[in-house]
Amino acid sequence: MENYTLWKEKLKNVQLPCDDNLDKIEIEQIEFLEHKPIQTECYRIYDYAYRFFNDEKIKEILGENCYFYISTNTSNNGCAKHLDNNYFLIFFKGKIFDNFKLKEKLINQTANKKIWLDFFELQIIQRDKLTRFDPFDFMFLIWNLFTFYHEVGHFVQFRKGLNDGRLAELQKKIGGFPNHIRHLIETDSDLFASKMLCNHLDFMAKHSPRIAIVSMIGILYLLLNRIDKLEELKHFHDNDKRHPHWFKRTIYVFRNISETVSAKLNLTKDQELKLWDECFIIVEKLFECDKQENKVTNFFTLASVKKEELDRYNESLFSTQEQLLFLCYNVFKY
Repeated sequence: MENYTLWKEKLKNVQLPCDDNLDKIEIEQIEFLEHKPIQTECYRIYDYAYRFFNDEKIKEILGENCYFYISTNTSNNGCAKHLDNNYFLIFFKGKIFDNFKLKEKLINQTANKKIWLDFFELQIIQRDKLTRFDPFDFMFLIWNLFTFYHEVGHFVQFRKGLNDGRLAELQKKIGGFPNHIRHLIETDSDLFASKMLCNHLDFMAKHSPRIAIVSMIGILYLLLNRIDKLEELKHFHDNDKRHPHWFKRTIYVFRNISETVSAKLNLTKDQELKLWDECFIIVEKLFECDKQENKVTNFFTLASVKKEELDRYNESLFSTQEQLLFLCYNVFKY
């Protein structure tokens, strides 16, 4: 709660940005939230954001004028805004509520169906002390951090000179499909978020590959929840929209995280395949509990069918060298 108070004081001295579809984005006064578990999670996110933006290494890259707050907006989203040389990372209240409900659903499903109770009987020896690992809390943290880091990626892009004028200039110059450059910056931020998220998982290599599976379960379950019906994805041409289709985003994010996790754990190919098989089985069972049978199998089957189309899209997305001037993916060297 202390860092939340510090954020409130810091925000008093700056003009808050406006949302495209709303008036000024109001700050959520979380001390007045009636839902205590949500209140606790909000404090935790404020605390993490404060420590992150006050890290000396981060300040060297992003500067001193970064701000974070949770807004009253109830949509499942977050955003990055640039105003008067200040950078605002804004979590919408709906994002935290929706992630929390997803966490509660997982807990209830496990309690009722006993799908993976044995799997999550994990104990980690840390500093000679036996501690219990809470996989649900860990996944909830992963979901929120993914959004947080995605928006930080946009901060980096802003700092490297990306703005609406530059976007329009590049789009006109390279042609391509509508919103080609916007797809590029969103994919770049997704890959950046994947990389930063994996930095949180360094401890897993010291303790248990099974914790790596928890992270994979969490991110795959979250991303696939954004895709309603796979049978409607036979044609996922959405190049007129600002963001790539969630199918494409899920493929790129999951691929990037899985490769990073495998590298961190120094897995052989056989070990890697065994790890992901275990992850897929658990996620598949979760979706079966949610009356979405074979969702994981169907997803990866469709990805295989669409491989050539996805490869062409990916190649066209990153084909122009000039675009690389504002990419954020390789900014933080860990």
